[in-house]
Amino acid sequence: MKDLGLINKPMFVVPSSLTAQFGQEIMRFFPTRKVFVTTEQDFEKSRRRLFISRIITGDYDGIVIGHSQFQKIKVSQERQVQFLNDKIAEMQDVLDYAEENDDRISYKQAKALERNYEAQLMKVRDSSQSRTDDFIDFESLGVDMLFVDEAHKYKNVRPLTRLGNVAGIGNTTAQQNIDMEMKIRSIQEEHNYTNVVFATGTPVSNSISEMYTMMNYIQPDVLEDFGMDNFDAWVGAFGIIENSLELNPTGDKYVSRKRFSKFTNLPELMAIYRITTDIAMTEDLDLPVPEEEKIAVKSELTDAQKEYLNLLVERSDKIKSRSVDPTEDNMLKITSEARKLALDMRPLTKKNTPCLTITRCCKSLIE
Repeated sequence: MKDLGLINKPMFVVPSSLTAQFGQEIMRFFPTRKVFVTTEQDFEKSRRRLFISRIITGDYDGIVIGHSQFQKIKVSQERQVQFLNDKIAEMQDVLDYAEENDDRISYKQAKALERNYEAQLMKVRDSSQSRTDDFIDFESLGVDMLFVDEAHKYKNVRPLTRLGNVAGIGNTTAQQNIDMEMKIRSIQEEHNYTNVVFATGTPVSNSISEMYTMMNYIQPDVLEDFGMDNFDAWVGAFGIIENSLELNPTGDKYVSRKRFSKFTNLPELMAIYRITTDIAMTEDLDLPVPEEEKIAVKSELTDAQKEYLNLLVERSDKIKSRSVDPTEDNMLKITSEARKLALDMRPLTKKNTPCLTITRCCKSLIE
């Protein structure tokens, strides 16, 4: 792309442990290229200014930097303030809608997210609280193309939505994802929404909303052209939200839950997705894959497991009735213990109790 004059200074953001290997791979295929591979030492206090100066003044064909190092280079304070103010304004629309419709759950969730953005905004404005170098910002580096390897690291984003308490939608936003979005937008705005490449083998894994997150990173202009520049419009076109009965974490009863369960209009969704995406399936790669045989091994609960399960149910009821402090007991803790309970009681009781599950699995392997 550089030979064609399409880009001038590309930056490759890869896992921190793979920067040297990634740089070597570039040199193996393009031995005459000038590549700058960053290291942890470049971010030591005594070398940071030299490191930044090399990026700005050097005529590099590629800059390889680790995820953690990349996050230490901030965008300008003006861009951060504008970005966070825009998010807060969008959250206010969600709050107004929730208040008008007496949706307490949506209001509570939106308010918590708004407070989070406001706290970040205060931190940005107070430069004395910043622990990273602010003598130069990302926009001043001259980087005009961004390649992000293992991009699924940045898909943990809670979309701004009026849907309220719906399972299947991401419910947290990591700071590194906000930082990535700001840097992506700075490049896209200068290059007509191009020059950003994400590489990942798992664009969607934990929640269906991750599909929207990845599309919003790479093709916000395309979504806007189709009238889906916000999550609710996108869900209305491609998502199905259903009410269903699901087992609670302790497995003793069913509860009614609203869930973003599946996609609809899938051909149209994939047509939009493929405008900016190249998908390689397993059959396209022709990689050697070992054969496997899945065997379901059933085992009955022991008396000790039944007793502990009843205890988890009681604890769950106390949490739901808010009669226990979340710092003492919570659903995350119960879910974790329930998983251990299903496999082996020993991590919970520290007693040498027999474990039918592991024993039967071992016997099935021997047989």
